[in-house]
Amino acid sequence: MQDQLDSILKSLNEVKSTQNKIITSMNEQNKTLKSFNERFDDLSTGINKIATENSFLKTKVFEFENKLIEIEKTTLTP
Repeated sequence: MQDQLDSILKSLNEVKSTQNKIITSMNEQNKTLKSFNERFDDLSTGINKIATENSFLKTKVFEFENKLIEIEKTTLTP
């Protein structure tokens, strides 16, 4: 009977140890995922800034093209 109880206690301790290892592993994965999320947020912010700047520059190029067309029209018109 004592051997059976010892065996059960040993098994329970092994399960407890395994659970602790799993919890530790999951906590590490959560830290890694949090780090990735922060990096993705930084990248998203950077991409949004670039997209905004690109839109601004696209508008400026369009304005310059229109001015150039007007200048060409006035210089080519007799």
